Amino acid sequence: TSLVVNLRNAVSEEPLLAAPAISTHVLVNGPVTLVPLSEFQEEDGAKIYDHLFPTEKLHRVFYETIPSTSSVLLFSLEETICATFDSLFDRVVYHSSFTPVLRHFSRKNATLLGTSAKRVFVYGHEKGIEVAIFDENRLVMFNGFPLLRAADAAYFVFNMVHFLSEQPTVLSYYVAGNFEL
Repeated sequence: TSLVVNLRNAVSEEPLLAAPAISTHVLVNGPVTLVPLSEFQEEDGAKIYDHLFPTEKLHRVFYETIPSTSSVLLFSLEETICATFDSLFDRVVYHSSFTPVLRHFSRKNATLLGTSAKRVFVYGHEKGIEVAIFDENRLVMFNGFPLLRAADAAYFVFNMVHFLSEQPTVLSYYVAGNFEL
C-alpha cells in the first residue's frame, strides 16, 4: 500500500490524528540543494530544484532558510502526498529532514570546539551519507552520497576535501548517525 492510502487509513482509524490541531508538521526526507541566501529569489526556487533533480512526477518545491549558514535549502514532495496532507489537516508545514542537521552542524562553532576553522561533518543514514564542510560559520560545501559499503564514506569525504585543495590532516572531522550497511 502507498503512503497516501496508509495516511488516510490512519486518520480514519486513529482518534488522535482526527483531533483538531493548530498545525501539522511534515518532515520530508529526499534530495535537497542549497542556494546562497543573498542570491535566492523565491520565484526561481522551483526552476533551480527541477533543473538539478528532474522528475516526471508532479511535485511541490519548498524552501527553508538556514540563517546560520547564510543559505536556503530547497526540497520537494510529490503533489499527491501534499494534496492528501492538505485535505486531511488544516495547516500543513513542510520541513526538510536536513534542515535540523545543517542547523546543528553550523552551531558547532570552531572556537568553542577548540579546532581548526574548517570542519567536516559527516552524517550517516540508511541510504548513505551527507557531508557538510564549514569554514568558521560559512557553509562551504554540502553533498550527499549513496553508500554500498562503509569504506565508500571515506572515499567520498576525502574526495570533497581534495576538491577544496585542503590537506585532510589539518581539518577537524565530526561523524554522527548510522553507518550500518
